[in-house]
Order: sequence, then C-alpha cells, then structure tokens
Amino acid sequence: MIDYKKRLTIIDADTIIYLSSFNKKDAKEKTVSKVLKLVDDIIKETLDVTRADEYLGFLTNGSFRYNIAKTVPYKGNRKDTVQPKYYKVIKEYMIAEYKFTMQKDYEADDLCTSHFMHYKDIYDCIIASPDKDLKQVEGLFYDYKKKQYTKVSDIDAIRNFWVQMLWGDAGDNIKGITGLGEVKSNKFVNSVINSYKDEDVNEIDFQLSKDIFEIYLKEEKGKERFFENLDLLGLLKKFDGDEDNKSVWFLLPALGLQIGYYSNMLNCFIRDDNQKKYKDFHLFLLTKYRDDKYRGLDAYVAEYQTKNEGYMYVFKFPEKWYNDYMKFVAGAYSQFTAEYKDQIIKLLPKPIKEHNIFRVLMKVESAKLELEEIIGQKLPDTAELMSIPDMDYEVYKLNEKKSEQG
Repeated sequence: MIDYKKRLTIIDADTIIYLSSFNKKDAKEKTVSKVLKLVDDIIKETLDVTRADEYLGFLTNGSFRYNIAKTVPYKGNRKDTVQPKYYKVIKEYMIAEYKFTMQKDYEADDLCTSHFMHYKDIYDCIIASPDKDLKQVEGLFYDYKKKQYTKVSDIDAIRNFWVQMLWGDAGDNIKGITGLGEVKSNKFVNSVINSYKDEDVNEIDFQLSKDIFEIYLKEEKGKERFFENLDLLGLLKKFDGDEDNKSVWFLLPALGLQIGYYSNMLNCFIRDDNQKKYKDFHLFLLTKYRDDKYRGLDAYVAEYQTKNEGYMYVFKFPEKWYNDYMKFVAGAYSQFTAEYKDQIIKLLPKPIKEHNIFRVLMKVESAKLELEEIIGQKLPDTAELMSIPDMDYEVYKLNEKKSEQG
C-alpha cells in the first residue's frame, strides 16, 4: 500500500488583505462584512483547490530587513502608501477565525518558506501566494490571485534568486546592478547555468555567487552592497534553531552577532578537526559565501575555504567568558553568569521571552512543564531544560564524517 503524505497548504496571507479590500474605480465602497466575506471566499477556495488536509497561514509583522538596509531604506518607496481601510480588521479576523499567525520582525514570505522547508519531508507541501519572491525554494506553488499552479525546480529556485540579486527589487526599494534589468539579468544567469552539462546545483549556485560578486565589485561600495542584498533578498529557509548547533545560540553571541538575520551564515562549531593549531576556546563560523565583514570583529583569527560547503571563519572566544564556555560544554546553560546570559538574550530574535533559548537560560517553569509532559516524567529542580551539546555535531570534522556516511 502506498503511504500518501497529507497535503499541507501554507498561505502567504498578506495579499488577501489587498485583494479583499480592492475597489474598482467609481464603484461603491465595500462594507466590512462584504470584505470579510471575500476573505472567506479566497481562503476557502484556496484550501479547496489545493486539496488541503491541513493548512498554515502567515501575516507580516514588521521586518528585520529595516535594520539591515544601509544603501537605501528598505521599502522606503512605500512611505506614502495608504493601507486599506479595513487592514487591521482583516488581519485580526484571519488570526481569530483561521488561526493565522505572525511573528515580530518577520515577513509572511519568510515564515512561509521556513515552514515549508521544515515540513516538506513530513507533508506534501504547497505554498499559496501570488508573490514571486517566494520562488527561491524548490516545490509546488499556487497563485490564488491568478489561480495558477507553478512547479519550481532546484535550478529554477537558484535562477530566481540570482536574477533578483542582479536586478534588485524595485517594489522593496532594493537596488541591483546599474543598467541591468530583468532581461539582461536572466540572460547572464542562464548563460552560467547552461555552461554546466551536468546540473550540479551546489556547484552552479557557488559559481553564480562568485561571478555576481565580481560584477558587484565594479559598483560603488559593491562589496558591502553584495552582502547587504544577500540578506535583504534571501528568504529564511529554516526555523530558529533548525539544524543549528547549540554553539550557534549559546556561544556565537559572545562575538556580538545577532543570530537568525543573516542568510549567509550556515552553522557554528567549537572545533575543526582539520585545523589542529586552533585549540580550545575558538569558534568556527561556517558561511555559504566569503564575507569580509567578519574580519572586522576583534575576535577574528583566520579564515579558509572548506572542501565542500563554503568558508570557515575562526574566532578566539573572549577570555572573560571562559567559565561560561566550559559550562556550555557541560550543558549547564542555566548556570551561565548573569552577564553572559544578558549577552545572549539581547541578541535573540524578538519576541525574546517566547524564544526557546530564553526559556532554557532562565529555566522558565512553563518550559519545564512542557518538557515533563513530552518525556512523561517529572524533572528534578536541578535539571537543565535542554540536552548537553553533542560533539558529533559541534565539532566540524565529526559532523562532516557523519553526513558522508549517511
């Protein structure tokens, strides 16, 4: 018997607000009841057409990109845009009636892609959205505005992202390369893709990153703009903590880096077995692309290219927190000094008090009760609320061997 996966429809609900509120020229303004009826119609038709067994819906609640944008203000061209009359009413209705959710400082498309990547091996997932920006991931899409399906391949996803890196995004006020429009950007990216007979996706992606980086270098402040646009245009592909080592959340903040906002960052390790000269109290930050901004950190020691994955940056862990480092290795997270806890907490994504790392550090009682319910037994008061770091993952060479062995 074939074990069919349930269909999970993931809805980018931002556009529903505007579709339901739209009034034709000279038409009578819609009443709130009429608008909410249209909201119902769009959602129910989307779930019906996509044959959803289950669904998730997401709304925008600010954006971390406002803090990243340095060249020009993120969405600065929208400052005079007037929201639909019933904007707040519609959002509150979708949250109450359909249990749609939002997260502070994240946009709906980020939440859609991160949940899609998280659930795609568990469910038969489809993303419902008219937004072309979401097509940075391989999968099935449904445009509830045009009522069309699109299947995005792994090569399509790479093409879509790098074309946008060249072209920019006028709607979000993100500047691309001077003089390059959509046609020329597509032509360049396709020429790189077509130069590969065997479609090695990672190799094509890496080659495009190098070629487009060289193009950016010809622009004023091109290096800075390349990495800025990586973070502005790249959508989140994972939940906070998905596939991250514990050192990402408990040790990397010692360098003053805010986790979760940088698409270039892959993972963090406490050692690389290929690099014996760097003993204890070092951090190894793995990035997808080379990024010179890490050289400016006081703790910077060295950098090198790894065999398969990208670039590794080596940092000396701050001496004043050596004792906290050793407590991390022992899994004694709640025993960190108050100063070091504050250093971690201030760099967590908002809302901070709802973040699991905050709950572990502070041994929040509700987190303990939830854990007891999961494991089916009562925990002693001295117990930590997270397992100790697994060195099969926290050490880079061991991590690499494990993945090679499947």
